[in-house]
Amino acid sequence: MAKSLKCIRDRLWKVNPCCRYCGILTILPQDIIKGRDSFGKLRHYPNNMATIDHLRSRYDPKRQIHNRNEKRYILSCVQCNNKREKKETDNIKIEKLWELSKRYPQNRGSEGQADLLSKMCRG
Repeated sequence: MAKSLKCIRDRLWKVNPCCRYCGILTILPQDIIKGRDSFGKLRHYPNNMATIDHLRSRYDPKRQIHNRNEKRYILSCVQCNNKREKKETDNIKIEKLWELSKRYPQNRGSEGQADLLSKMCRG
C-alpha cells in the first residue's frame, strides 16, 4: 500500500475505527503481531483488519476523474471489502473483464466460456 493510502487509512481509523458496512471494530495492520513472515509481511489477514475501500467501483470510468470536494475513501474490514469487490466483479460479463484486463482471447470460435477461461488461467 502506498504511504499516502496508509496515512488515509490511519486518519480514517482515528475518526471512526468501525467498518462502514458492518460496523465491526477494525484493527490496524501494524497492531497485528502474530502471523508475520521473516520480512514482516502478514501471512493471514484477519477479517477485522482495517482496509481502504473506494466509494466508486474500480470498473467505474468516473473513478479516474479526481474531484477534490468528493470523498473517495472509506474504512472497511477485509471481509466487507472482499465481498464488495466480488459482488462488483460478478455483475460484469466475462468479456468485459477480459477487455479491462487487456487479456481478451483472440480466438473466440465455438469454444465455451469455461474452456476459454481455463486456457487463460493456464497462461
